[in-house]
Amino acid sequence: MPARALDLYYKHAGTADDSQWPRGELGLPKPWREHEPLDDEVTIHSKFRCIDCGKNTHGGEYYMVHDSVWAASGIAPHGGMLCLGCLETRIGRELRPDDFSGIFPSVEVWQRHVAERERPL
Repeated sequence: MPARALDLYYKHAGTADDSQWPRGELGLPKPWREHEPLDDEVTIHSKFRCIDCGKNTHGGEYYMVHDSVWAASGIAPHGGMLCLGCLETRIGRELRPDDFSGIFPSVEVWQRHVAERERPL
């Protein structure tokens, strides 16, 4: 029986059409798809959400900062994503261009972030 269950799993795991999955047959779960969204808003994968505010960081707000800046945020390496505003809040200062390493936010996102930051409360 275990060999039959594995055969069925692998047969259907690569199937894009979920209707072909034999639901309940041998009690196997639906195959997990690596890029399947895990939250309610299907357009934003959970790994790209800011861990503080939930904002999508993938659309132009994907960036890398130097290790010392990230360490000041209190987040472990690979511990999640922060939007620019939440990173500034965590480190207690405004970000500067020399804080970034390797990957910079898009120009449009950076300009929008600076404008929002300078807007009076």
